[in-house]
Amino acid sequence: MITLLKKYLAGYRIISVIGLILKLLEAIIEIFIPLIIALIIDRGILNNDFSFVMHMGFLMLGLYIAGYILAVLCQYFAAKSAFGFSFNLRSSLFKHINSLPIESLIHFKSASLNVRLNVDTNNTSTAVNRFIRLGTRAPFLLIGALIMALRLHPIMALIIFVSANIISFIVFFIMKKAAKSLKEINMGLDETANEANEAISGARIIRSLNRQDDINKKFESGRLKLKRNSIKFLNISLLASPLSYLVVNLVIVAILYFGGIFVYDGTLSQGEIVALINYMLQILNALIIIAMLAVIFNRAIVSSKRINEVLNCCTQCTTHNAYLIDSSDYIALKNITMTYPNHKTPALNNISFEFPLGKTLGIIGATGSGKTTLIEILMGFYKYEGTINMPFNSLDIGYHLQKNQVLSGTIKTNVSFGRQATDEQIYQALNMAKCDFVDDLDFAVLPHGANLSGGQKQRLTLARVFLGVILNNVKLLILDDPTSNLDHNTEKLVIDSIKNIEGITKIIISSKAKNIMDSHLVLVLDKGAIAGIDTHENLIAACSIYSQIYKLSGE
Repeated sequence: MITLLKKYLAGYRIISVIGLILKLLEAIIEIFIPLIIALIIDRGILNNDFSFVMHMGFLMLGLYIAGYILAVLCQYFAAKSAFGFSFNLRSSLFKHINSLPIESLIHFKSASLNVRLNVDTNNTSTAVNRFIRLGTRAPFLLIGALIMALRLHPIMALIIFVSANIISFIVFFIMKKAAKSLKEINMGLDETANEANEAISGARIIRSLNRQDDINKKFESGRLKLKRNSIKFLNISLLASPLSYLVVNLVIVAILYFGGIFVYDGTLSQGEIVALINYMLQILNALIIIAMLAVIFNRAIVSSKRINEVLNCCTQCTTHNAYLIDSSDYIALKNITMTYPNHKTPALNNISFEFPLGKTLGIIGATGSGKTTLIEILMGFYKYEGTINMPFNSLDIGYHLQKNQVLSGTIKTNVSFGRQATDEQIYQALNMAKCDFVDDLDFAVLPHGANLSGGQKQRLTLARVFLGVILNNVKLLILDDPTSNLDHNTEKLVIDSIKNIEGITKIIISSKAKNIMDSHLVLVLDKGAIAGIDTHENLIAACSIYSQIYKLSGE
């Protein structure tokens, strides 16, 4: 938490300190109010001095108004600091999440990252807000009230001191017990968000298989566990207030009893008894505030650890291999081996080959043979063993993913994707991708492309990649199964568009031999290893796996 404050409270530290000072001044005013009440009773009411009562009353009213003004100003500075801290932290966390390696995103899961970005950030922001508002007031009230009670009467102060320790023990023992449930509650929130995300994103398949009841039961089971943990936390936390007030009321009885004796002896006045009761209530209030702060800070500490897990991810995760960028005229992979986290069998095993620039490489193989993994290594998504020689960097790569990801916005924003392009260039890219369904670039696209078919989304993502070719930003074009959702006629048209792209290096993954048979080289993968790499004609004769794929596809 301290690390986050040092880094993300920048720009708001001065107003945070001002807020703390204002709250301290308010607490000082509050400490002196019981003394004024004691004077009103002892020197005003008992002596029938109405003018003194009015004078002290106006003084007390002025102090209350001053305290109110100080409290309002403190609230303003606290809110500004907390929201500024939250803005800085959330912005930095969001940018960091977007730069995480793929295995980190898989490890944390999108739902958990969403909870950390919103709920955990709010928890830390709340802690900042409450600390500025109450961080100086509660301790000062506690210590100041004890000192003022000691000043009024040492023996009565001893009673208050002992009772304060008893209340402290009760409150903090209960808070310690309650804090054990916080981690389980946070884990439950992660699970809730993850299950809800899966249910919403998979709504169509769930309904098509009529599995709503099963999903609802699974969700309900997890939420009952979260409910039990939350109720347990609240039940334990709520014990602090009634037990504390029980002790306070007993102490007030003791103050009145022993105070009466001391008043009879003349060592204590009636007004001072009222002041002592007020100080006892101030101490109770301060202890309850401190206990509340302890819960808030404990929650914030847990949340800050979860946030730091993400922010420190790049230093905790193994650094990815960098490309060996040189001026050669070929792409070379040497002894590339890659194993997914928590897997024993390598997804790729000792892959080595060279491929000249300006040519087309086709990649084919059975499902799970490592085709997409090889491409994602070229994109720098995963750690690998071995070396890759590239004559350009990853910014020169146009990549069409196997999963067609369309975002909310318009056709234009989905194709341009932040790049400066004219409408004519965007229409040219759409034409290359055979997006004949597009009549208006401002057509609204729903989140995840919910109002588009699978084939429409695939062609739209292809147009996004083709725009890079039109803008001359792409030197290497990687297409992972670019026609998997297209009908036969549209597939042929798209493949022809790809073949007509000249002057850049192309890598095409396909499950159909006809889509890559014209490539200069065809790479055949089998269980993560190279089964063959040659031209289509040579592989038909020399590679049984490729020959079988070719025959089974009816070509």
